[in-house]
Amino acid sequence: MLRVGDGLKLLTMGGRSLLANEAGQIVGRMASAFKPQISDARYTVAGIIIRYRSDSQTSDKRFAGRLKCDRWEVVVPAIEGLG
Repeated sequence: MLRVGDGLKLLTMGGRSLLANEAGQIVGRMASAFKPQISDARYTVAGIIIRYRSDSQTSDKRFAGRLKCDRWEVVVPAIEGLG
């Protein structure tokens, strides 16, 4: 189980930056525009947000169709420079 303060690894796959736990399991992905600015940064779990399908008040029906479940968790990373 992932907890606040746990370490994260930043991986790159297919041009996207992904977050993985210490065991290498993917737990999230960064925005497509994210570009790491610090090469020796340290990533940790700053928080975990629970989102619900009912939170989405969008008029874009294409987005609503992409939701695969009624509840999901979002890992919020903390990024600290070590240099």
